[in-house]
Amino acid sequence: MLDDGFLTKIIIIVCVIFCMLWFSNDFKSNPANHRKTEQRDETRKKEKKSGKTAEKIKKAKAELDKIKESRSKDGKPGKLKWTDATKPEVVLPPLLALVEDDLKYYDLDKAKLIEEIKAHPEKFRRKVPEHWRKRFLILTSEYEKKIGDKCDSEVASKGKIYHNDAEMKRVRRIAEKIAAQLPEPTPIRIFLYRDDTINAFCLPNGSVYVNSGLLKEITDDDELAFVIAHEFAHVAAHHGNESLTKILFYLAGGVLAENKAANLQNEGKTGKKILMIAGYYGGGFVGALRPFSRKMENEADVLGIRYMARAGYDPQGAVRFHQRMATKNPKDPLWFKLLSTHPAAPKRLKRMQKECDLLTKKKSHSAPEQ
Repeated sequence: MLDDGFLTKIIIIVCVIFCMLWFSNDFKSNPANHRKTEQRDETRKKEKKSGKTAEKIKKAKAELDKIKESRSKDGKPGKLKWTDATKPEVVLPPLLALVEDDLKYYDLDKAKLIEEIKAHPEKFRRKVPEHWRKRFLILTSEYEKKIGDKCDSEVASKGKIYHNDAEMKRVRRIAEKIAAQLPEPTPIRIFLYRDDTINAFCLPNGSVYVNSGLLKEITDDDELAFVIAHEFAHVAAHHGNESLTKILFYLAGGVLAENKAANLQNEGKTGKKILMIAGYYGGGFVGALRPFSRKMENEADVLGIRYMARAGYDPQGAVRFHQRMATKNPKDPLWFKLLSTHPAAPKRLKRMQKECDLLTKKKSHSAPEQ
């Protein structure tokens, strides 16, 4: 008897063969006249899109040519080096040229951004606080606030923000202590959000939303302090900025993948075209975007527990919170471990306990002898 795994493989193979035949026009019945018209219209759309993609790539190359020109000596054109892959003034201008249309959606001014990147490149490749990891950040502080404010308006339009003096007083008291520990001055913008899930979330402008479900479940201030510190850690690490930057990198990669796929199709290599697109939009998303999201959550966990401890809260509250969450979902399926933006509970718990032990040990060593 055939097992499910074997049948799944057969189905996938059949689907891939079908798609290859379909896109290579080898799998066709005799089309009617109206079908021919649809095909012509579709061809015109593809030609128009292909022309637009080529134009974007041309602009990106022009940005790289400017860099080469600025490095020219004695009439000889300058060259790009491997080390340029870490330089915002080299990497980001061509990227912005590839995603110019997407920048408009976020109300980002390409020319202004490129000008600022070239003037102050150090602002666009920064380390995560108290971590070694460096990453590109596309947004200036001005744009972080602008996008955050826009998101605030969208959240408010859902009608789920509510007012409760006692809850706000409790949350704000904790938030003020933690905000004082952040590496940069951060405005305290706290909102109560009507949602039954045990969660909170933040925006690039520093706004922190605390769910009603979290406040109902968590009566221990040390546990609540960890959740609030975790969200402030996302703000301090500019994770919202990093997420948007990665989205733009991903979209730019999509432009290049589509262009390469179009070239393969023109060369008659339709099967490779399908694999190119599938490999980028499938493996690209899971393999590039999601793990970094889990990395951000890990960083926010570590920073959060440190910030709460410095604010005078018991870091063991972070461990208790994770133990509580582990009981909410004790059976963690493999697909959830792979795709969840939050790390699997057992791993987070182990990491938190390790960090808590280090903080406790450090505190005991620094305590004055009696």
